[in-house]
Amino acid sequence: MFKLEGVKPKIKLCTPFFWLLLVFFTFGPFLTNTAQASTLSDLQKQRQQLQSQIEQNQKAAQQKQQEADNLNKIINQLSGNIDQTQTKITQTQVQINQTQKDIESTASDIRQKEGELKVQNDNLNMTLVDMYEIANRSTLDLVLGSENISSVISYTDYLDTLEMKVENDIAKIEKIKSDLEGQKKQLEDRSAQLQALQKNQRNYEKTLQGQKSQKTTALNTAGAVMADLQAKIDEAKKYGAQLDSQIANIIASQRKAVNVRDKGTSTVGLSWPCDYIYISQYFGEPWNFNPSTPHTGIDLVNAMGTPIYASAGGTVYIGSQGSMGYGNYIIIYHNARFATLYGHLSSMTALTSQEVSSSQLIGYMGSTGWSTGPHLHFEVWEYGNRVNPLNYLP
Repeated sequence: MFKLEGVKPKIKLCTPFFWLLLVFFTFGPFLTNTAQASTLSDLQKQRQQLQSQIEQNQKAAQQKQQEADNLNKIINQLSGNIDQTQTKITQTQVQINQTQKDIESTASDIRQKEGELKVQNDNLNMTLVDMYEIANRSTLDLVLGSENISSVISYTDYLDTLEMKVENDIAKIEKIKSDLEGQKKQLEDRSAQLQALQKNQRNYEKTLQGQKSQKTTALNTAGAVMADLQAKIDEAKKYGAQLDSQIANIIASQRKAVNVRDKGTSTVGLSWPCDYIYISQYFGEPWNFNPSTPHTGIDLVNAMGTPIYASAGGTVYIGSQGSMGYGNYIIIYHNARFATLYGHLSSMTALTSQEVSSSQLIGYMGSTGWSTGPHLHFEVWEYGNRVNPLNYLP
């Protein structure tokens, strides 16, 4: 027998004190945790409060999503306005460029006409000098200098005609000059107006860009708030799953499994798929993971690994949604009218396309997918529509 050399036992193994110490060190932490654990009513109250928080956060997230959608619409509208403004600016710049060319062309025409006017003025001055000299000649000198009286008359008529021509030319040149100067003034005014319009449009674009930046910032802020709310929702759901698991364990320890496997089959030929301790959620109730969505079956709670049986004979389909939805699930197509679904299985014994008989073992209860603890999510489909399983079970 193994002995402790040199060590004198101070506690005899057979004494009550030793066994008291053994129980304390072995089960002490468990007893402490049990003493600190919440009662069932406390856990259920916490679960209700937590569900209320989840719903509030979900409503807040939906509101933030609506605000983000509205901001996005405004941003899209502002972007359209910016595009329109940019188009106007481009068109205005084309008009400005064309106006500048027109102004330069008009200025060139004015300079040319002014040159022509100078020549005309010089010619007019020379003509006026001649006319002045002729006008200062005496009638006797004019008669004596002419070959005959007809020449005198013709010369006089010529002077009158020349004078009229000069007056008409002066009036025409002055009109051309006035028109060109008016056109130049009009083009200069138009250029100033277009430049002012361009400046206004640029300011408008700058304003829109600033608004777009503000709205984008607000959208990002809303997105961050939504992400934070979603993180809180996910955290609350995770904590809720822990509470549900504790509640299920407490209830399971207080209840015995309901033996429903011996109830036979219903009038439509379906039987209960497993024994259960209690039904945690009924058909049509607000779904725990999304209260706005009704629950599509019944959740039968029992221990992990509880056998699951075919509710009726039929053809098996095996599916898996991983950590989402049903998790590991089986669908059995019984006939043209009925099919049944078995969700959150830990493992499956049936195979896809396998023909199973009523009450044949097809898998074991688990907590895969969206699940807060071991249970079977059981659905009945009638002509492809989910119906209340309790109306079709014995």
